[in-house]
Amino acid sequence: MKQKFTLIELLVVIAIIAILASMLLPALNKARETAKRIKCIGKIKQIAQGTTLYSMEYDGYGPSGDFLPNNLFVSSTRGGIGKQLGVPTRMLYNNSDYGITPSIALCDNGGAYGDNNPLFASKNTVSTRNMNNSYSLNRNLIQENSGKLKLVKNASGRMLAATSGIDGWHNLTSRRGGYIESRAYMAFRHNRMGNFAFVDGHCETRKREEVPSGAYEVYDGKLHFWKQDY
Repeated sequence: MKQKFTLIELLVVIAIIAILASMLLPALNKARETAKRIKCIGKIKQIAQGTTLYSMEYDGYGPSGDFLPNNLFVSSTRGGIGKQLGVPTRMLYNNSDYGITPSIALCDNGGAYGDNNPLFASKNTVSTRNMNNSYSLNRNLIQENSGKLKLVKNASGRMLAATSGIDGWHNLTSRRGGYIESRAYMAFRHNRMGNFAFVDGHCETRKREEVPSGAYEVYDGKLHFWKQDY
């Protein structure tokens, strides 16, 4: 005859399982977050590589497009790197799916508006769509400053792209579309750390306090994280 478990024995087993779960869950959550951060780094690295490819095609100049869709996902003729990133034509400016955030531009932990919804506004109205992009380019290396990309001296120290937008911690309200000009628009959404790509192509994860607050000599004069000349 099989012996039945007593109520006390069952409670003990349940308590042990609960203790083991409480010990394992933090490790699992940490592993999951690490995987998201690594995936995010992969995306921002591709954006840096796309910018490099663009500059090779345009005599060393960086993307010079207007402010519209992240300076990234317009066609090359409008100064964006959508083609270099392999973004489908239908998602480029003035096409049917323009304004829907391409997957390469959206981190699992959120985008410009704080969530990870690729469609911020109505799909039926092209003119009102805004990309929920998770990444932006250094304002001092694009648009009217695009010629400075080929003049960068400290390529390993000059930030090219960074995670940006609302992160629910440091940046609570400031969305940025295509470029960033200060730390205020950056997002530190990976355990209060952000991902950064540099002109030489390497990527780093940094805490907020490890990033100069803006392109001002008092903060950045020795590091040249934002720009070269002050």
